[in-house]
Amino acid sequence: MARERILVVDDEPVFLKLITAFLRRLDFDVLDALSLRSALDTLAQETVDLVLCDLQLGDGSGMTVLKEVRDHHLDLPVVMISGTAQMEDVTTALRLGATDVLLKPINELAMVEYAVESALERYRLQQENRRLTEELEAANVELQLNLRLLEESKLAGREVQQQLFPETLIRWHEITLRYQLFTASEIADQFVDYVALDDRYLAAIIGRFSHAGSNSAFLSVVVKTLFNQPLKQYRPGEPSVLLNPGAFLDYLNIELLKSQLEQPVRAFYLVIDREKHQLHYANAGYQPGPVLSGEPLQDGQAPLGMFEWSRYQEHIEPFVANTQLLMANRPLEWNWPLDPRQALSEQLALPEEGGRDDDLLLLGVFHQVWR
Repeated sequence: MARERILVVDDEPVFLKLITAFLRRLDFDVLDALSLRSALDTLAQETVDLVLCDLQLGDGSGMTVLKEVRDHHLDLPVVMISGTAQMEDVTTALRLGATDVLLKPINELAMVEYAVESALERYRLQQENRRLTEELEAANVELQLNLRLLEESKLAGREVQQQLFPETLIRWHEITLRYQLFTASEIADQFVDYVALDDRYLAAIIGRFSHAGSNSAFLSVVVKTLFNQPLKQYRPGEPSVLLNPGAFLDYLNIELLKSQLEQPVRAFYLVIDREKHQLHYANAGYQPGPVLSGEPLQDGQAPLGMFEWSRYQEHIEPFVANTQLLMANRPLEWNWPLDPRQALSEQLALPEEGGRDDDLLLLGVFHQVWR
């Protein structure tokens, strides 16, 4: 991961040297400027990730740097430093788009570190959201082609949906994930997808639609496309919406609302962290809720695609050796513990399925240390 670059602008040589040396110790790539002119020249010639600028410079105002950034560099964060402690300067800088304002004298360099890290974190999220939006727009053509195919026939819809489902079994290090889907109609009202993001994280999403039929195939394509966009951008060690289940469901909710499909999607999203031995999850109305080694997890919130104000909460549970996460789309009696080497349906006393009018999904995630 490339080091983030910061431009520091101050007309006091001693203070400038102090701040640049401190930021370099924090492993940032640092450029410096002693004047307004030098700062503007640097912005015109170099790419930076953050500007740290004094309000009062020998040849002009730091506000000019702030306006230059806002006019030509979109969301680039700017942290201003004021030596006057006048609230008018602070409010003006914030109104013009400064991310933060620090007041001299700065007695603790930790204040600079906090302001810089907070501004960069916000900038990273804004950049990721922008990339996702661009990817979604680029993928719209492919999505429209798939949707036209779905409209042609139910058979085409079934074929497309079947192609979206992943393998029913994955063994990833000490983790086993397996699922079974029994369909009562040509097109299932369930959606399943998972991916090993790298050697540390495994992510999975389980969805349920209101009705089986062509709408379900349509929604399967939409959800798959939305899942794929951050996957294309994922880089190990870099921030990603995929690693925060609450933020990921927020993203899905907003994009489904933008699509104006007006179809609620009940979804459960999980991330297994092998390094910390944790399960991270968020639930958007998927019922019944999953069970973790015999204990039910937190109840779900509103389904996706219904309310713009919905915000989904991330929950964290230990996921250590012999832990089992089991879920189904209907209430079942689980026989603990289950054997991850066998099909789930073979280990359950399932009711007679003749004449059922809905699908049955079984899914298990097992932490098993093989000896």
